[in-house]
Amino acid sequence: MNYFVAVCVSYLFIFLRAGQQINVIRGYYRRIPLYSFAIAFCEVTAVHLIVQDTVWIAIPLGAGGCLGAWHAMKMNKVVRGDRTI
Repeated sequence: MNYFVAVCVSYLFIFLRAGQQINVIRGYYRRIPLYSFAIAFCEVTAVHLIVQDTVWIAIPLGAGGCLGAWHAMKMNKVVRGDRTI
């Protein structure tokens, strides 16, 4: 169960960080606090999982981060109107 949670938390963490960068670049001031607190929650949860588990927790954390980055890139293209993959 910890590995599934690790994938989900890492995915959400990276996806939110990419969104936060977009918020900063585009000047969306109202979104920044919400994203910041969500990112902090993901960071604390990830550290908690790392402390509880072994070094192998890095595999699901890395997989979740990879998926989160891919999804953020795809979502950014959709928002910009670029439909190419």
